[in-house]
Amino acid sequence: MNGVLSMEETGSVVVTTGVITFGASATLQYNKPASYSATAEEWVTPFTGTGGVIIKNTGGITITGARQFGNNTSVPLNINAGATLTPGANLLTFHGNFINNGTLTSGSGGITIAGTVATQSIAGFTTTGTVTLTKTSGTATLQGVVNGAALTINGIGGTMNLGSGNTHTFTGNVSLTNGTLNGGSSILTITSTSATAWNGTGTNFTAGTGTVNFAGAAQTLSASGITTFYNLTVSNSGLKTFTNIPAVNGVFSLEGTATVSASPTYGSSATLQYNTAVSRTAGVEWITPFLASGGVIIDNSGTITLNAAKVFNTSVPLTIMSGSVFSMSTFLLTLGGDFDNNGGNCQWNIRWSNHKWNCKSKYWCFHNNGYFVNVQNWRHSHFSRGY
Repeated sequence: MNGVLSMEETGSVVVTTGVITFGASATLQYNKPASYSATAEEWVTPFTGTGGVIIKNTGGITITGARQFGNNTSVPLNINAGATLTPGANLLTFHGNFINNGTLTSGSGGITIAGTVATQSIAGFTTTGTVTLTKTSGTATLQGVVNGAALTINGIGGTMNLGSGNTHTFTGNVSLTNGTLNGGSSILTITSTSATAWNGTGTNFTAGTGTVNFAGAAQTLSASGITTFYNLTVSNSGLKTFTNIPAVNGVFSLEGTATVSASPTYGSSATLQYNTAVSRTAGVEWITPFLASGGVIIDNSGTITLNAAKVFNTSVPLTIMSGSVFSMSTFLLTLGGDFDNNGGNCQWNIRWSNHKWNCKSKYWCFHNNGYFVNVQNWRHSHFSRGY
């Protein structure tokens, strides 16, 4: 078969000996108006015809065994709009592109991205199985949202790029065994509660400008070496344990009631952010002096209370967002950069050093003459400058 074998209506294939032989550029197409279970006689594996496999029409197609597309060659799987492919507990292995304008119902069999093709484009999908990269060269880029159980990177020389603007969620662990996971500009959310939530070798991760969000309960980043993140978020609840101290070059955000065992290493322009509706006392993550030029941001409605005196280096800002509350308690805060209050509520003992202030709060603001101002009723009260 050198052209297109199209399975239509109620037609089926029976091969008395062996299976259909497809030519180098052949295509297998399912154009069924009713449900159909594909057989190994027509859908051979690996399917190596460069026209690939096309699923079209409204009849759902199921398979009864694992299927591979290509063999270090670019062979696509294309699910058209309105069409459905159900591999269920059977593994799908992509050596070429995956185009998904319909529905892929993948169960525990999971998805493997493999081979040596230089550039693979992988559409979004959901599976309850493991997503695995075993490529030994080239880059597979996720073009849509991928949701799965575990994510395993285990192909020496291969790269999975999480793509642009996607939010991927994995309920299992991320294993960085071999190869490279590139964060692109996407969000990777990991919800497993595990002592190996982020395991393998940390340097197998390239951050890009993406975000990794540890959103389970107690989670351990157990990967060896130093993992460098762009944005790192710890959310939901529980202690996030750093077996090896990670680096953060963008925003390190604490959310929900999650806490950390240690402060990350902040890059020169990094930011520490509190973004929680639950009140908390600052922990080990707020180092002093704070040197990173992104400074500290207090956001959301939970009151953030200092746990010790804090110093901001020259030109390092403190920003209070609208609706947020910051309490210094009895501790001294020494500012070397700007203080920007964008509508929050803040009450401190404070020392100023080479700063300017910008206050949009309807509550409390500060001025460097040693007074704070309630701009609701213009009442002036003195506060301790800490000299």
